Amino acid sequence: MAFHSGYLLLVILLCNIFLWTNARYEAGEEILAARFTESRGTLIGPIIDYKIEVLVVVDYSFFKHWLDKTNGTDAVIKQRETESAIEQYVGSLLYTVNLAYTNLGRYGLHMRIEPVAVLITTTPTESPWTEQVKVVSPSGAIVEPIRVLQLFKVFSSIATTVIPHDHAVLLTKYEIQIHSGESRVGYANIGTMCSDRSISVIQDSMHIYTAFTIAHELGHSLGSEHDGDGNICSPQHGFMMAPGPSDDRHNKWLFSSCTANYIHHYMNRLSWKDSNCLRKDDYLLTLPRVRIYSKQVYGLIYGADDQCQMKYGPESYVCRSAYNHTYERVCSSLFCFNPKNKLCHELEAGEGTPCGNQKWCILGKCDHDENAAIVSDSCPLGDQPGGVYRGITCPSLISGSPQRCYNNYISKICCNSCSRYKGTLNGLNKTVDELCKDEYGQDSYFCRGALVYEGGPYENTICTELMCAVPNWDRLCLKTIPADGTPCGYMKLCKQQRCVHSDFATPVPDTCPYGDQPGKVEDDLNCTSLIKAKPYRCFESWTNRTCCATCRMASPLLGNRNAANSECCYRTFSQTLVIHIQSDVLSIKYGDMSDKLKYSIYMYIYIYIYDISPYFIDKTSDSCVAHFKFLPCSKYTLVSNNCTEHGAESVLVKLPGPATVVNI
Repeated sequence: MAFHSGYLLLVILLCNIFLWTNARYEAGEEILAARFTESRGTLIGPIIDYKIEVLVVVDYSFFKHWLDKTNGTDAVIKQRETESAIEQYVGSLLYTVNLAYTNLGRYGLHMRIEPVAVLITTTPTESPWTEQVKVVSPSGAIVEPIRVLQLFKVFSSIATTVIPHDHAVLLTKYEIQIHSGESRVGYANIGTMCSDRSISVIQDSMHIYTAFTIAHELGHSLGSEHDGDGNICSPQHGFMMAPGPSDDRHNKWLFSSCTANYIHHYMNRLSWKDSNCLRKDDYLLTLPRVRIYSKQVYGLIYGADDQCQMKYGPESYVCRSAYNHTYERVCSSLFCFNPKNKLCHELEAGEGTPCGNQKWCILGKCDHDENAAIVSDSCPLGDQPGGVYRGITCPSLISGSPQRCYNNYISKICCNSCSRYKGTLNGLNKTVDELCKDEYGQDSYFCRGALVYEGGPYENTICTELMCAVPNWDRLCLKTIPADGTPCGYMKLCKQQRCVHSDFATPVPDTCPYGDQPGKVEDDLNCTSLIKAKPYRCFESWTNRTCCATCRMASPLLGNRNAANSECCYRTFSQTLVIHIQSDVLSIKYGDMSDKLKYSIYMYIYIYIYDISPYFIDKTSDSCVAHFKFLPCSKYTLVSNNCTEHGAESVLVKLPGPATVVNI
């Protein structure tokens, strides 16, 4: 008896609070309430026949979670702000629930969800339904739903004498587990609406999925079984009353025909008994701010980044790089960065979240609406918040280096800042080495000898693949997109990732538009020193590109490679080059000749990354011979038995003209 008296005392106390707040409404808030009422027709839907008056009770774990999120030192002010934030959050959830139930209209069921009050328990004593039954585990507290509802039923029955309601929802942050150990996100009894057992307990997930759970459990209270449970509706179609998630998300916020039949039958049974509480208004003193909050749209209160932060903490944000400059799928797939594991996790965006120009999310779909915000289709969420590169925000990063917007990743995460600059960078006065420094730091430079530039002039590739050296990574080059105005050949420049002729372009050589690679290129030598010591290196493709300016100046010293007395390309090249060959097998072809010699499969790669001196064969000569020193023959596979025939340290090289056996 004392237990019941304690509940009654709590209800009376809360009732006094309602009356005081209602007086504030009478004093001057009715204009704001009327404003939301006027817009109800476009936001909520058609006039309905059934109204479910819902009482929402927030347990202590829920209140404590929000209190910890609220800033402030004054305890009274902090609690007041926390309670206001909770009411706003709950109201926006119920707006979404109400929106989902308007979809029953296609079955002739017109239902509206009407919140009558949000009761917030601020101490463990006021929240016995969960505090008395919780079991603390290493992963957090757990509550058993049947025991919770047994206690909550007593409170709901007493509270209805002060705050009449058709259904009471208890929100908790504790994990819900049934006796078998199976986790649930919500629990309600089937076919209990308009009775003292019309109650449910919901585990709040801190995102719009909580609204889905509330709607699902209300469906049970209205008499609906799960789809596929004694009916013909397949749970794989993923309607609201499916027992679990489905790959088909199109029907998530819709009710199946089976659910509609269950609810029709239950409504008819209540009406036949003259006990249909949904056909009359039981409570006429709904708090004005509750009515106002229940008309507010979730995604307009909480921006997309806010929704991620509510779930994963203040360091979370929308992973804009997951969207290819189009955001219509954000409604069903809101990718949020989780700072704990550094991964992007998929949520669902709340109603009203922008998904394009005058488009917003409604029940998991991107819908056009003239009332939606005017934003960019390719950037409806704006820049990624916070530091995006070495602690620098998007506005600061792009204002200092607007050419970064031609990097695909940067253009996605800083789409709003880039929109001010992109397309205005023609004639940008920066060298390719400076562009690489902007992208990867002061020690970066343009990788002139990168393999992607083999086999043709730079203009074939450079406008889509500017290869930049990554500092502190030996010979590692990564690509970026060069800015418009970057030279790509004689009187040519990059424009929209194409190399085009321009009268304003620089008359640079097609084969050497960027000059020598700056700094040391090999063995602590710069291009000038390297070519002075080893001028024959200019016949190598990598060196010829990396040190193109120096090689152009040195070309008279190298002689005519086609001359009869050229002694196979260059006299000093007849020395033996020692190459440490690794890994498996690579077939090295000489021009179009079918004869092959198999070396390491990664020979070329190691040559360019680790700077091993490459071999050279002059493709214009009839008798050039490459000299190599080989490791024991057993480590390699040859096309022929040349290694066996000529000894472990000799090899037969076949070129156009007479074959030559070289003993090393």
